[in-house]
Amino acid sequence: MKLAWPALVFLAVCLATGGCNRKKSGAAAAIHQFSPEAVQEVVEAEKSPQASLTLLNETLKDWVLRRNQFPTDLNEFVTGGMLPRLPVTPPGKRFVMDVQQRRVVLADK
Repeated sequence: MKLAWPALVFLAVCLATGGCNRKKSGAAAAIHQFSPEAVQEVVEAEKSPQASLTLLNETLKDWVLRRNQFPTDLNEFVTGGMLPRLPVTPPGKRFVMDVQQRRVVLADK
């Protein structure tokens, strides 16, 4: 019976604080789980710059529809859980957001 007390105390603390499976804050909350298909989609998009741009522009449209705002940079697609990672850019190029045209474009580094 002595072993049951710590378990009961732990259970009481969990219930008093709102549950033992509370959502983590900070960096742990920003980790998203992606299906292998989602990761494969990024890998496939990297086969050509145009495919990468298509993926990023589709993600941009989804972002704006869901959040009703334009992201501040492309990394928000990853931290916001829309993509597992950004596609790799072609050598000497980088992906940038063209805010006026509301799309992602390739630019020189």
